[in-house]
Amino acid sequence: MIQNYQDAMAICKWVGYPELFITLTCNPKWLEVVRFVESRGLKLEDRPDILCRIFKVKLDKLINDLRQNKIFGKVKVGEDIGNIISTEISNEVNDLEYYDAYGAHINVEWCNKSRSIKHLFKYVNKGHDRVTATFYGNANDGNVHGHMDEINMYYDCKYISPCEVAWRIFGFDIHYRDPPVERLNFHFPNKQNTVFSNTDLIDAIMNRNTMSNSMFSAWMDANKKYVEVRELTYAEFPTRFKTLSAGRQDIVLTTLNSSYLWKYCKVLKMTKNMELQSIDSDIDKDELKAFLEWISSIGDGTIGGPNDGHAMSDIPDDLLIMDTKESNLNIDLIRDLHTLEFFSAIKYYGVPNHQLKLKVDVPVMLLRNVDHSLGLCNGSRLVITGLGNHAPEGKVISGSNVGFKVLIPRMILTPTRLPFKFQRRQYPLVVSYAMTINKNQGQSLSHVELYLKKISF
Repeated sequence: MIQNYQDAMAICKWVGYPELFITLTCNPKWLEVVRFVESRGLKLEDRPDILCRIFKVKLDKLINDLRQNKIFGKVKVGEDIGNIISTEISNEVNDLEYYDAYGAHINVEWCNKSRSIKHLFKYVNKGHDRVTATFYGNANDGNVHGHMDEINMYYDCKYISPCEVAWRIFGFDIHYRDPPVERLNFHFPNKQNTVFSNTDLIDAIMNRNTMSNSMFSAWMDANKKYVEVRELTYAEFPTRFKTLSAGRQDIVLTTLNSSYLWKYCKVLKMTKNMELQSIDSDIDKDELKAFLEWISSIGDGTIGGPNDGHAMSDIPDDLLIMDTKESNLNIDLIRDLHTLEFFSAIKYYGVPNHQLKLKVDVPVMLLRNVDHSLGLCNGSRLVITGLGNHAPEGKVISGSNVGFKVLIPRMILTPTRLPFKFQRRQYPLVVSYAMTINKNQGQSLSHVELYLKKISF
């Protein structure tokens, strides 16, 4: 929360303080919501996910109207501010378009103060009003030394509504800001943070450019080489210099549409479908053109005439599978081939077997990154010390945490480079009495043996 507030203040420092504070209130009586729940015999509280989706659509439309359609125009303080802010309810006859588009309460306030930013971060997370009352005993009660569980008190006061739960599950933005803000980190030499997934190999992580260079180290090096850099602060440095050894976030922020030159650029849209130019037959070209236009009209929401996001469309007959007998035979053939036994028998590199046979004192190797802070990375070796009902216990025998005991959880693993996709939920372990040189990188061994298939001496 504090970091998001600082990001907002950085935007204010760059473009100035905000002028309008706008809030959009969700309306549970929206036609789209009522139509969905009533047609299924449900209540509104049964489907908070639908309410969140509809609200997200309305919110995106409001943002688009503010930025693209400029429904407020260019406001001049003192002259036009009274035309957009009023204590009266707007006339439905005069604002029919926006009544139909939103149908909700939209509050517009004039702020132009830095304190409004702080209010914003408090407002969106205030939640429902709650109070915690606790009765403590006195000296006569004999319970003076009673223990107070502060953790339970904290969780008791933390309330998350069903709509907020659905909003977070969908991955919608809790805080969205524009223009983007890059957080400049400080670190000691060779102590910068790095981000990796549980399927990345250790050697691939160590070979990244960001492991040897970062924005902060590039700024320090530039101060040694260029005199003009010494006049720039750390925050001003990215606006004048671009670092080549950058991470994904740095690369995104150095693209053209994030530059101050973007407002001088003109966006050109393609008007000719180049895919159609490679087709010789006019008949095939017309059929493909009609199909592409039909697909585009569905994606743009223009098919079926004006609508509120709910429309019916007929699929052309040439796109339908009319011979159901042949299609059913194909489906049955695929179902007969891809059985449960078939998937269970698949043995693939980097994925544990469906049936994992382990016993105490057997050496194993991790196939995924489990906990980098404990040294449990892809390629780490352990010895099984116990077999529980839900998780095996292992002792680390490689790396900096030798002797540390851990429990290995099940993980959902997805093999790659297969003609089909499937997931296997298994412990990321494989019995390992030996390992390849690739997996052995970064580990120290007391004895090494070399196996030669042919006589070389």
